[in-house]
Amino acid sequence: MDYYKQKEYWIEASIDDLNSAENIFNAGNYDWSLFIAHLLLEKILKAYYVKKRNEVPSKIHKLEKIAELSELQLGDNQIEMLRLVNEFNLQAPYIRITKRNLKPYVQKNLQMSIC
Repeated sequence: MDYYKQKEYWIEASIDDLNSAENIFNAGNYDWSLFIAHLLLEKILKAYYVKKRNEVPSKIHKLEKIAELSELQLGDNQIEMLRLVNEFNLQAPYIRITKRNLKPYVQKNLQMSIC
């Protein structure tokens, strides 16, 4: 397998997701923008995984675990951001959050995702 192409695939897909997350956020669909932000983080972490390990990543979606398997050195704030995004996406179908309360949460997490 061409790992360079695999890595490039994940990077290009994450860029598309970033554009989608921003557009969806600007349309006022904050929960969906955070869901897409989770996907883009997962894809960029998987690109790093391929670069670091020269192998296809496992079919897992837990961001912190992908970073750990990639031996990516993250600070406490970055690890907490990954946990928050994961937690939201796991609980979102089961909790009711108003758009007004969700907007600041998504703004913070999207901004942290991009940095």
